Parts: sequence; C-alpha cells; structure tokens
Amino acid sequence: MTSWVQGYVYGSAEMMTTLVGGFPEQDLSRPEAVTALAERQARFGTASGFVFDPPDADALQGWLDTYCRDHPLEQIIQASLALVAELAEGPR
Repeated sequence: MTSWVQGYVYGSAEMMTTLVGGFPEQDLSRPEAVTALAERQARFGTASGFVFDPPDADALQGWLDTYCRDHPLEQIIQASLALVAELAEGPR
C-alpha cells in the first residue's frame, strides 16, 4: 500500500508541475535538462523541481499511520488525496 501511495503522490506532483507551467520529466544526462531542473527547483523552491517535494518512504509511512489511525473507515485513496492536498498547500 505504501508503494502505491508513494507512486500516486509522485505522479500527482509531476502532473501538477506540468499543469502550472513546469516541464515534463527529461533525461538528466542532457545539459538542457539539468538547466530546466535547476529552473524548476528555483521557481518552486523544492529539491525535486516539482511544485511540492514528495515525502521519503519513512515520512510517508508515518503520515499514513497517523491518517489511518484517525480515519479508520476511509480507503487508501482518501488518504492519498488528503496527502496530496496537504503537500500542495505548502508549509504552514
């Protein structure tokens, strides 16, 4: 389940970046792709170059544990949607 959520969050970050005028993923072995990544990192203030940085596996698991404990009747897709919304909102 955690891997599925991680993929969902990563895909959402990439899609949202593309929708707000970012660049689609590129082959980072090409110099122009590295420049594009640096531009996105500066524009969005993220390490990944996406509009938000997807959490690492440990942070994701901790967030999911808390969410599922607080919302025991919800399905994993609701947790995924809530996490993407929280990440897209940015730091509080």
